[in-house]
Amino acid sequence: MDRPRYHVLPGTFVAAGYAPDGDSIRFAPDRLAALDELLGTLRLRVAKDTSVQLRLEGIDAPELHYLAHAQRLGDAARDTLLHAIGIDDAHVEHDLVTRARWVRGTILTRSIDRNGRVIAYAFRDGAPLDVRASLNAAMLRAGMAYPLAHDTQPAGDRRTFAAIARLARIEKLGVWAHDRTASFHLATDRSIGPHGGLIFPKLFRRCLAYVSDRLSGFRGDLRAWLEGEAGADNDVVIVRGRLMRLSELVEEVGREVRTRVDGGRVVFVAR
Repeated sequence: MDRPRYHVLPGTFVAAGYAPDGDSIRFAPDRLAALDELLGTLRLRVAKDTSVQLRLEGIDAPELHYLAHAQRLGDAARDTLLHAIGIDDAHVEHDLVTRARWVRGTILTRSIDRNGRVIAYAFRDGAPLDVRASLNAAMLRAGMAYPLAHDTQPAGDRRTFAAIARLARIEKLGVWAHDRTASFHLATDRSIGPHGGLIFPKLFRRCLAYVSDRLSGFRGDLRAWLEGEAGADNDVVIVRGRLMRLSELVEEVGREVRTRVDGGRVVFVAR
């Protein structure tokens, strides 16, 4: 199958005045009009400084500020991304970068997600435009992000990222020294917070909503919540060629959750 066409957009990474994390940062393309060629351009949100929010394709880093919640290693993942970009002078206060230089770079992109973010492979200035040389891959190589495969990502890229993450996992780098996705305690949001168990970030986001609904009176378990309350957040996934729902990959006994959610093997069907 032919590789889909990506647009090559040179520009500048922007951190000052924003709150980047381990898989998203602002980027100001040299030609703003080039964004009009992307799929979903009507959803795009452009700031006054002409920057747009990037969401790095194929990775999911520990959350740093999701609805005022964070995960273990969220700040370390952000710092790793900034360093990989070449922003070594960032001054951060309460997750906001108050001072940092602008750094040149390039992105490969073809679409904008439903939240108005440009889905991209990002590269330092002068780097070869090969996904293995991308900042996305660098985050996986350092163990500072999980692989997050979507069916819209080229299959070869998914395999490349899964292989890179597998090596980091073997060496127990970054998230892999702390990962509890397969089995974790979920009594409150603190159970999976900065001092709790580290789990796959997409699952973390679902678990926060579930815990919140429990406080509001929901009496079922996580699987029942996904099936009945989560709506579209009960993601459609592909596991070994079979279409399933995320709810089929989790079970909860008491407050202990066991899952078969492996970002390197589960492919999420994009919405």
